[in-house]
Amino acid sequence: EDIMRMIVKQEMNGDFTLQQVVGTYKYLWTFQRNPNLELVAFNASYEGVAFLGIDCTDFSNVNGVWLPQQIKETDWPSGGGGHSSKTVLITNATYTIGAKSNTPVSYFIVWPLHSIVLDERINRTFKIQTGN
Repeated sequence: EDIMRMIVKQEMNGDFTLQQVVGTYKYLWTFQRNPNLELVAFNASYEGVAFLGIDCTDFSNVNGVWLPQQIKETDWPSGGGGHSSKTVLITNATYTIGAKSNTPVSYFIVWPLHSIVLDERINRTFKIQTGN
């Protein structure tokens, strides 16, 4: 359902982007079509100000899946004026394909109902309205 609402833009070289807008948040996935349709970048912004950027390079074939060997993540503080607050560089990444423990549910963060959570990326708090 979310994918059907995304804006798709294709470049002349075959690369394309998926853009998702949720309120004042904007998320942008950039895919390189050749040679193997790799996800090369992800960017997130709030009210037009970027707060997260991820760039992937050095792809290799891991059991038929093309995965990056180098990943750079940059975080910017809310209203940071373009100065990064943190940059993380992962090199020589290794992967396990098909692990039974790698399930969508293993990535969920479950906050107790009525918790107040601070999103440090945008310096805003949220009250958890649904859940346990």
